[in-house]
Amino acid sequence: ANAQEEAKKKLELSKPPAGLRNLGATCFLNSTLQSLSVSTPLFEDMKKFEIGRYQKILLSFIENHHKSTKTYSPDEIIEMIREFYPELVSGKQQDAYEALRIIFGIMTEDSSKDNMQGTCIGRVFCFKDLTIDICSNCTCMSRRLQKNNCLDLALEYEGIQFHPMTPPKGDKKYTPQKHDIEGRIYDFLVPTRKEIKYKKGVKSIQELLDYMMAPKLFNEFSCGICTLKVPSYYEQYIYGAPKILVIKLKRSTSTSSGSIKDERKVVNNEEIVLDEYVMVDKFTEPEFEKMKSVAITTTYYIYRLYAIVVHGGSLEGGHFVAYVKKGDHWYDTSDSSVQRTTKEEALDQEAQLL
Repeated sequence: ANAQEEAKKKLELSKPPAGLRNLGATCFLNSTLQSLSVSTPLFEDMKKFEIGRYQKILLSFIENHHKSTKTYSPDEIIEMIREFYPELVSGKQQDAYEALRIIFGIMTEDSSKDNMQGTCIGRVFCFKDLTIDICSNCTCMSRRLQKNNCLDLALEYEGIQFHPMTPPKGDKKYTPQKHDIEGRIYDFLVPTRKEIKYKKGVKSIQELLDYMMAPKLFNEFSCGICTLKVPSYYEQYIYGAPKILVIKLKRSTSTSSGSIKDERKVVNNEEIVLDEYVMVDKFTEPEFEKMKSVAITTTYYIYRLYAIVVHGGSLEGGHFVAYVKKGDHWYDTSDSSVQRTTKEEALDQEAQLL
């Protein structure tokens, strides 16, 4: 039985993804659905756990799309969205990230706690932003946790003051620390971080992440202890690394005449490493005890790129496509059209979502 399952899985991965019918300016949705359809951890999670009505609709779409040998019409997803957000599928061009955000939100309808944690979205995509502000006057720490399912990545960090790092001592990757989060004391392992120096020119996704997560100095900070407005030392971490990391590039920039699309070149890394940004505890990391003694060269959090959503055109209009990796091959999917492409071609795209 296992051999048959493996053979079936191998055959499935060897087939190109089916195209998706455009049901009236729905290229933004089709590009998002093509990306979700090749999200293996999401598919496996929904097969493993008991899921509610709307997660079953999403699972049904993915299964039917996988089986289809011709252009597939995502009617079940359209009807699900129309139940909550009819304006999103009204025949007008919308945004791919907005489609993803709304699909994620609809999945919370299956959770009795009205949040994502009890859903496939919570188990696969969600993490928490942990930020720490340190007052430069009294050294008081202020810590905040915020739930998230996507990293918003700016394309420029010039002018930001990066805080110089203290060189790591010894060869350990993590330092044990205690942090008071929302009134509870947690034992964390804090990763060793390298010093960041800004460079001009074309940036990669990994470099933009390094800039985004690097410790920084801010000139205006209102301290709740000494009540002064003074500079602060600011650190940002990811708490509870997700199985799938969604990255949204901020491709809109403001000018004196309004917002325009930011089309600057960004290198899409085939792999990114998050080890320097992930703070762990025993609740979010099964290997917590083992990680206390690992060497600084050990790597835990590697994310491999498998889907890229691209927008061609201006902020006022255009067309969305998705480049997706299925098995060993990359495909250029544009509504009903699916063409096999190269890895180099896929990585060279002007990504909006990864």
